[in-house]
Amino acid sequence: MKLSFPEGVMLPQDDLLRLVAGPDGKVWFEPAGKAVGKDVFIPVDKVLLKRLINEGLLQDELKSSCSEELLEQVE
Repeated sequence: MKLSFPEGVMLPQDDLLRLVAGPDGKVWFEPAGKAVGKDVFIPVDKVLLKRLINEGLLQDELKSSCSEELLEQVE
């Protein structure tokens, strides 16, 4: 179980996407859970991901810039 962003509820890790902001400032989808960096878990939902990017919530949480290119990484 992991705490989901932005709802703040505990969900099974299999129902969440892990996004990581690396030391280089880039944000990417990281399914293996092994990359080092600031991470956030969000529900598997492209509409939610797009809203988080457009409203700047993901950027604020990860302290890094995010673009809609992340949407292409999520199936």
